[in-house]
Amino acid sequence: MDTAKDLKQKRLTSVLFQVGSVIAYAAIANFVIHAITLVKLKVAAELSITLYALGFCVQQLLQLAYKWDKFWLRIQSTIAILAYGFVFGLYVYTRLAPGFKPISEHLSAGG
Repeated sequence: MDTAKDLKQKRLTSVLFQVGSVIAYAAIANFVIHAITLVKLKVAAELSITLYALGFCVQQLLQLAYKWDKFWLRIQSTIAILAYGFVFGLYVYTRLAPGFKPISEHLSAGG
């Protein structure tokens, strides 16, 4: 009887992990789309979101040693590091490249 209960618990844990992974990938996709949109519209990224992308990337790098022996966590962390590193690079580009303006200037010019 305990074996069936343990199996059910493991299945539930696995499903919850998979749902969490899908949500995490959706969040990564959202950040990538946001960064690309800022570049297309020539809008400078806010400092807070730029630092968030950097902080998340550094966090994943620091946690990678713990996750290295777990195959799927290693893959998930590597994807997150690459994606957030890319996003951070785009955010920095929007802040430093000539011709990019803060969103407040775009809004005041349009209306």
